[in-house]
Amino acid sequence: LLEALKKDSVAEFSIAGNYNTFIQQLSRGQVNSSDENTSLATTHSIHPGNRAVDIFKHHHDILYQVLKNPMDVANILYTERVIGKDVLDEMRPKGVCLSIKDQTRVLFTTLEMVIRANHYNLKVFGSVLCEDPSTCDVGNAILKEYR
Repeated sequence: LLEALKKDSVAEFSIAGNYNTFIQQLSRGQVNSSDENTSLATTHSIHPGNRAVDIFKHHHDILYQVLKNPMDVANILYTERVIGKDVLDEMRPKGVCLSIKDQTRVLFTTLEMVIRANHYNLKVFGSVLCEDPSTCDVGNAILKEYR
């Protein structure tokens, strides 16, 4: 998990660097903001995995509030083959009882990685949320943005 987080940080740093370069070039008049071949357009904004992660992150705060049993969601995502058994094991380590907040953090960290790898996983996650009345509204909002 730590290795994946390191890779994710490096990728985000690279995107931020490209964005900063783009903004500097734009401010100096070196780039036409409507040009489809700008460095910004070729980095973050058009990749479906990044767009899906942005949608997921947009709903983080509300998800932390409404998600009362992350293990139930994780078990369904496991049966849907979105996450692996190792994530379930990390969410409920033997001899240790993780708090709901910590379980949610593990689940969300994993979800961000699998959504970035395959944006369709966001649709599956949104559909899973729709199965529970307490998370149905946010699930529908995610699915609406995903389309």
